[in-house]
Amino acid sequence: DLHGELRLLPSRARPMFSTLGQELEAHAMARDLTGLRQVRSAIHVMAEEHPGWLPVRHVADAHYQRLCGDLPGAVDTARIARTATSPIRSPWVFQAAAVEAEALVELGRPAEALAFALEALAVCEREGMKHLARGLSCAVALAEGKLGRVAEATARLEAVIAEQKSLGVEHLALGRSHECAARIAI
Repeated sequence: DLHGELRLLPSRARPMFSTLGQELEAHAMARDLTGLRQVRSAIHVMAEEHPGWLPVRHVADAHYQRLCGDLPGAVDTARIARTATSPIRSPWVFQAAAVEAEALVELGRPAEALAFALEALAVCEREGMKHLARGLSCAVALAEGKLGRVAEATARLEAVIAEQKSLGVEHLALGRSHECAARIAI
């Protein structure tokens, strides 16, 4: 019937929930520049239509800049996302803190990274944001390792990996934690 055929036509309506945040996280963890570029474009469209997506856009841009080798740009862009909104209002503040901290470590500024990353991690843990706390813990551990606090960094990452395994976390997220542990060991 005609009504059934009309329902099969492609719709211009967007789905109620977006997977762009998860896609961003996956492409960033995998250091997949092509995938990151594509999801970043879609996030830019969402941010133009919905101001609540601005922190996500900044995080996507910071990841992109970092992968392209523009570490100072990644730090500046992540800092905009981290300081422009309250952590309670947007979990992307914590994502931004992790990106900024890791870029600062790569720039040879681990003490600066450690200072605000520990503060953000404390808020995450206090608010029960375990997933975000694990990402920040990895960034903190990288800064600790760069500062020569290898035992602290290793213990932190071992705790993250143990928690991930207990929750059944696999693939990219678990691999990312192991990668951070390997970088500290090296």
